[in-house]
Amino acid sequence: MTKTQIVILAAGQGKRLLPLTKALPKTMLKVGDIPIIGHILSSINLNLINEILIAVGHNKEVVMNYLKNDFKGIAIKYVDNPKHAETNSLYSLWLARNFLKEKIAIINADTLFHKKILENLINSRYEAALAIDDTIPIPLPDEAMKATIENKKIVDVSKTILPEKTNGDAIGIYKFSGKSLKVLINELDNLVSNSVTKQLFTHAVKNILNKVDIFSVSTEGRTWIEIDDQNDLNVAQNLIKKILEN
Repeated sequence: MTKTQIVILAAGQGKRLLPLTKALPKTMLKVGDIPIIGHILSSINLNLINEILIAVGHNKEVVMNYLKNDFKGIAIKYVDNPKHAETNSLYSLWLARNFLKEKIAIINADTLFHKKILENLINSRYEAALAIDDTIPIPLPDEAMKATIENKKIVDVSKTILPEKTNGDAIGIYKFSGKSLKVLINELDNLVSNSVTKQLFTHAVKNILNKVDIFSVSTEGRTWIEIDDQNDLNVAQNLIKKILEN
């Protein structure tokens, strides 16, 4: 079985967490006494992966000095987004395009999640899939990345989907391989060449839903949290035990 390359999008500052993120990337804020990115790496089944690629930007040295070039025998590589202040994760992923292997799992660097969520996504039979919390009560918060799902297929994904068309929350973990990955990279190329660089990379995912089948893989009610602001950070301190339970 082809092993998976993990791609972590960690270039952003996290302005809603200022002043905490003035000198730190958001992913280096501590939950308990470990940075968010440390918890993310602990939630990866290392038997399933062959490399970790991290897109860095805001105060990148802090991440690079913390993780170095290896995590428990798995190589860590870095891609720098020098324009992180005026771009978004779409541009970071585009910068990483030449380093992507044939099977990848993309993780937003502000999402904490139970190990099984990522494992089930990687092991799913789908070429392309999103981890979706379909147990969460609707309507979702404005900030949530909402998904419309029909027969396990994602037919729309954005923050602005109406409650009656919302079937779950896309939690910030994605899988692409084979043809779907080529189509995604092609779409990133198109967007960047048209100066679309300030969007989340989910914008590219939404654009290719009519070209490739992208499926939903349920979190099955397992614990996760996306850390956007101080309130999320506070909630995460109480959830982390549950997230790290195997």
